Amino acid sequence: MDIPISIKREDRLSENQKLIKSFKDLKRNWYGHDEKPIPEEVIVVALGSIQHILVQPEVFPATDSSIQFDFNNFETFELEVNIEPKNIIIYSSFENVENTSEIPNPENNPELLADIINEYITKYYS
Repeated sequence: MDIPISIKREDRLSENQKLIKSFKDLKRNWYGHDEKPIPEEVIVVALGSIQHILVQPEVFPATDSSIQFDFNNFETFELEVNIEPKNIIIYSSFENVENTSEIPNPENNPELLADIINEYITKYYS
């Protein structure tokens, strides 16, 4: 299956990398509700995986000290990936069938996370 990749993928990738790097500057209480900073290991996995993802997501810091990748531009498919210090939470919804899975954080192999995300994208992207 051919994945239609935006011509501006590299621009979006560069923006996402800058954004993720900026999360290092978030201090305690960064959102006003006593949030903790985003741990370095979460930032490393996010940066290491995002460069290998076929379709660039929206990227957000989360108030639970994680980083969220949100793929919400699909018509019948939704994918959210939450990178936590110890685990990765993957939520998907395809034609109103929801699934949540959890895997250990692949700290030493962030490309593994990209491979998992790309499997979802190639399977459900239409």
